[in-house]
Amino acid sequence: MRTFRPFTTLVRAAVLGLALGAAAAAAAATQVTFEANNPWTQLRGSLSHDDYRQDYTVAGHAGKTLALRLFSKNPNIYLKVMGPDGKKPLVDTIKTGETTWSAPMQADGEYTVEVYTLPETTKSGEDSPYALQVGIY
Repeated sequence: MRTFRPFTTLVRAAVLGLALGAAAAAAAATQVTFEANNPWTQLRGSLSHDDYRQDYTVAGHAGKTLALRLFSKNPNIYLKVMGPDGKKPLVDTIKTGETTWSAPMQADGEYTVEVYTLPETTKSGEDSPYALQVGIY
């Protein structure tokens, strides 16, 4: 017996569309902005088992220093920083355990700061609030 191909194709397209939409929503980054004459800003967020990462983008300039401070009661929240080339993390605090980091920016461009946790370290339905301070000086 022959299967009804248009229905199968429609179901596959719908599933793929949902998956791509979820990936796009997870990949949406928040642009970091600063008040005039203030090199620091603070961002607040919350991570959970299902929503386990948040990306922030920072416009960087070579020679300036990018500084980060992460505050959370959850010790399983980490920072990863990617430079404009996006090839290799400048830091991933899951390896170092640090909650602060700073370094001179080597190139102009957009730096991505990822605040994340490992889903397996967070119980379903549990939120882990955090504050991220970002400085450029």
